[in-house]
Amino acid sequence: MKLSIIIVNYNTFQVTCGCISSIIACELPFSYEIILVDNASTECPASLFVEKFSSIRLVEAGGNVGFARGNNLGYDVSDGEYILFLNSDTLVNAEALRHCVAYLDDVSHKRVALVGCRLLYIDQSLQLSSFNYRVGIFSSLLDNVFVGKLLHKMGMTPFKNLPHILEQHEKEHKTEAVLGAFMFCRRSVIEEVGSFDNDFFMYYEELDWCYRISNAGYDIMYLPQVSIVHLEGGSNGAPINQNKTANQHALSKMLLIYKRYHRQGLFAYNIISVANIYTNKLIALLRSEQWRKNAQKYESDFYIARKYQKYMLANYQPTRNSAAATFKLADLMKGELSDS
Repeated sequence: MKLSIIIVNYNTFQVTCGCISSIIACELPFSYEIILVDNASTECPASLFVEKFSSIRLVEAGGNVGFARGNNLGYDVSDGEYILFLNSDTLVNAEALRHCVAYLDDVSHKRVALVGCRLLYIDQSLQLSSFNYRVGIFSSLLDNVFVGKLLHKMGMTPFKNLPHILEQHEKEHKTEAVLGAFMFCRRSVIEEVGSFDNDFFMYYEELDWCYRISNAGYDIMYLPQVSIVHLEGGSNGAPINQNKTANQHALSKMLLIYKRYHRQGLFAYNIISVANIYTNKLIALLRSEQWRKNAQKYESDFYIARKYQKYMLANYQPTRNSAAATFKLADLMKGELSDS
């Protein structure tokens, strides 16, 4: 088997059917399989997918286990030489899939472990999907208005400069990470470094995985020659509570920093974040209403994440798959993972 395409579905039947249909329409010249992992969707029986697409392999997760665990369940039953982790809210084409296979087949690219392609919104505008810096202590410092502006003037933060970012998205380049909507990887590398960290429920798991791949000495490449459509946010199920989504995002960022920098890194992150919050308060009156709202959201997200640090420090180790359950905000808020 040349390629295994893994898709995780959660209450997005129509969107996911569109994604699967786009793959089947490609008529690819190599062997492939589509593995659909259903995270206990409630909108309809998962068996409807098999009725509609008899060639797919269906894996029922038994619960909403999140993005990382869902993809890992699909990987566990896959057979492909290459693995494509693909969001359910995407529309692919034969050119993109053929190009990625040919690129990794090229012996001159043997140190390339993972590739991403150009992602487009439904209106064909560009979605940023290549990230040339690592989320962590330094990136948290850049959230400070004064520090960020100073480093920007010194030319130390080109990756935060939109013209530079857009220029990078127009050329093939080595990158720190690509967006999780389309991640085309060698099975041999997954066998060496492992797949996604099950501790993440949603958000930042793809960054953690990319960092582990890079740390193992492999390259991650962004390929702008081909593109797919990404209906951003469509794979999460609907309706989406934007506040809870943002809070989960903040929580997962905190977990990523803990995984990378351990307790001392988390301590530094807390200090920097509080400094950023008070800096924002200091200059809030000089800024626009929208800027003040963003600053208030930054503060709210941080304190919600901070609330659960005691639980995280007591139950997680800064290693892969160190907990029995994902670090999921909804479960923490319901008290199912109480830290009292």
